[in-house]
Amino acid sequence: MMEFTIERDVLKECQGDAVIVEIPKGVREIGYGAFRNCRSMQQLAVPASVQRIGSQAFAGCEGLESVELA
Repeated sequence: MMEFTIERDVLKECQGDAVIVEIPKGVREIGYGAFRNCRSMQQLAVPASVQRIGSQAFAGCEGLESVELA
């Protein structure tokens, strides 16, 4: 399971060890380093509400295999 820290529609941080991750609808931005070192994450679903992805948002996500843009 993943827990998200979201402030003003910006996903700031995630914690957890989920393999499949779905960003909540309404998030407009994935902040700097938000998923840093989420090594267990293999699949990510990004809702259409996301308009911006900060630098190093996925740094160290070595297991990430697929990203679905909805």
